[in-house]
Amino acid sequence: MHADSAPNADMANNWNGPGGEHWVSHAARHDRTLAPYGEAVLAIAAIAPGDRVLDVGCGTGAMTRAAARLASEGSALGVDIGKPLVEEARAETTAEGGPANVPGWSVRVVPQPAHEGEAVA
Repeated sequence: MHADSAPNADMANNWNGPGGEHWVSHAARHDRTLAPYGEAVLAIAAIAPGDRVLDVGCGTGAMTRAAARLASEGSALGVDIGKPLVEEARAETTAEGGPANVPGWSVRVVPQPAHEGEAVA
């Protein structure tokens, strides 16, 4: 990758191509496999009913939806670099009938932190 390339261009190409297609085609299995880690993160985060949650790298949105249920009076927004994953997250949210406090899903390239000490979680 060249210095003048878009941030995360290689990752964007993967998650918007074969990597994203593979993940979506096996989403249920991935969700089951990752569920214990998501549950641990949510427990540590101690999300309260009025919180607003940003899930960066939301994949197909299982943890975003779980966070939204905890933030029942707040909201949860899922962001991922892969359009196929975001489309699947939208579809799964609709199929599950919500939660209603997921205002949307977004495809974004999140720049890497400029220097040590900044964080995107």
